[in-house]
Amino acid sequence: MNSSNKIIEKLDSFSGNTEHSFKRRLLSLFLIFIVGSMIGWVYEELYYLLDDHLLLNRGFMYGPWLPVYGIGTLLMLGLLFRYRGNPLLAFLGGAVVCGVLEYIAGAAVLHFLHERLWDYTGLFLNINGFVCLRSVITFGVGALLLFYLVQPVTNHFLSKMKDRQFFRFGYAVLIIFILDLVMSIIFRR
Repeated sequence: MNSSNKIIEKLDSFSGNTEHSFKRRLLSLFLIFIVGSMIGWVYEELYYLLDDHLLLNRGFMYGPWLPVYGIGTLLMLGLLFRYRGNPLLAFLGGAVVCGVLEYIAGAAVLHFLHERLWDYTGLFLNINGFVCLRSVITFGVGALLLFYLVQPVTNHFLSKMKDRQFFRFGYAVLIIFILDLVMSIIFRR
């Protein structure tokens, strides 16, 4: 085989690996979204169990996930990952990014669905009941947990999976999530 054929072969294999690694990265982001959504769901359930002594699925969907937390997870990773070496900036960034997300999500749900899924009215430094000091501090702590625990552990777990196992697992979670989303929309509680 001459050198030009070797180069073409390398380019072909590189582009194939790039597409494959892109799919793996994209599915990894989705799985991180799911992990963040599930951690948010657990946090909410535990918080209200302790506060109201009532266990009740607070989410829009039937499954154990709150997508707004998954979106916050991806936003923090995308916008703040470069600050993970500075805990103060990571904390403040997480508080601001997720505080803005929480406000926008609460206002959008109220505007489009005429429903208030949470209400911080009466809590210290609340803004229209959509966000308050307690929630943004929680998001700042969440950013630290994300950067120093959740993301490294999740990436380590996913990187240990063989491709076949990884894609089967990822696509199974994706299908379950999509089915839950569709069912939640059709049979809105």
